[in-house]
Amino acid sequence: MYRSDEIEQNSILLSSRIEALKDLMQKLRDQIYLTNTNIDRLPDIMAQLRQLDSVTVTWNEAKETVDIFDRLQTLQNLLKEEETTMEDNWKGIKEAST
Repeated sequence: MYRSDEIEQNSILLSSRIEALKDLMQKLRDQIYLTNTNIDRLPDIMAQLRQLDSVTVTWNEAKETVDIFDRLQTLQNLLKEEETTMEDNWKGIKEAST
């Protein structure tokens, strides 16, 4: 009787370990599937990264262009102020000399 109880317990233990192993095998299969799926998507991801890099380059070029335009606008404003100041000074000189 004792021997049959031991066999029964070992059988139950073995069955639970087999079930746990089946679960682990399924998880492994799922991970392999996900890995293969991601590997299949890799060319698409690389293309998107290249496109993003291109957009980033274009954005930086546009930003530099805006910065240059802002500097030119500032210089034009300074030149206009200087021109106005020179005209006012010239008028003052003319009035003082007459």
